[in-house]
Amino acid sequence: MLRNSSLVGEPGLAASDSFASLERTPAWIERRQAVRFPAHDDVEIEVAGEPTLKLSGFLRDASRTGVRLALPERVSRGAEVRIKLQGALVLLGQIRYCRCAGDIFYAGVLIRNMPATLFSDRAAA
Repeated sequence: MLRNSSLVGEPGLAASDSFASLERTPAWIERRQAVRFPAHDDVEIEVAGEPTLKLSGFLRDASRTGVRLALPERVSRGAEVRIKLQGALVLLGQIRYCRCAGDIFYAGVLIRNMPATLFSDRAAA
């Protein structure tokens, strides 16, 4: 049953029991283990399946363990993808989430073959 949020002054409740005095915890807690670096590079992705789905998008950020992509359509969670970046770099990964934001879909990808040298110059900075 919902009750009035003003608890102070109700029988059996002290001022210290009010919502205002409760310790606040953040609604969102960072769980990533690696630092993310912002990016805005064109990518081509291939989503495994029959037939293979090909999409163009943008790399929004990257870390040692994954990337975030901006895509024109939803890609299913768990889908295996091949991401082609400018140049010859190809990343293989799995979609961990895909969320709609207006007419863009943001997809988080766990990368299985991140080259160690990709972030070597950033680590020194």
